[in-house]
Amino acid sequence: MLNDDSDVVFATLLARNLNGDAFIVARANHISSAEKIYRAGADYVASVPIVASQMLARIAQRQEEEEFTMIYEELEMARFRVGFGSRLVGKSLGELNLQKKFGCTVAAIERDGRGILAVGPDTVVERGDLLAVIGSFESIEKFSRRYRWRNPLR
Repeated sequence: MLNDDSDVVFATLLARNLNGDAFIVARANHISSAEKIYRAGADYVASVPIVASQMLARIAQRQEEEEFTMIYEELEMARFRVGFGSRLVGKSLGELNLQKKFGCTVAAIERDGRGILAVGPDTVVERGDLLAVIGSFESIEKFSRRYRWRNPLR
């Protein structure tokens, strides 16, 4: 989340070299920089111009909050609250295998007001968790239908 895209490229390269297994989300201030940041090793790049233009369009059209936030081109992020009786409760992310089943992944979890960024296959989903799910619009829709969420949260 640095202001200068050159610094983002450098920080991404550094982070990738320090930990090849790290999940790296980076911000691009210019659309033209996004590809460079991906080549440096980022897993996802949030393009400020794309996100900002979507937000402005919603404001201009006086739209209610959308269910999804665009991260970069075809990638979306949706947040889902794990409710009482959810089939997700007590299952690990590895057990759920969301990438293989739906083409999406849990990027982070908010639990008891704390953000958990170090999620992995052993992370167990608990009731009340707020899952940040990243994938294509279609993959998030499939995930949502499977677990019967009607109103994803932002």
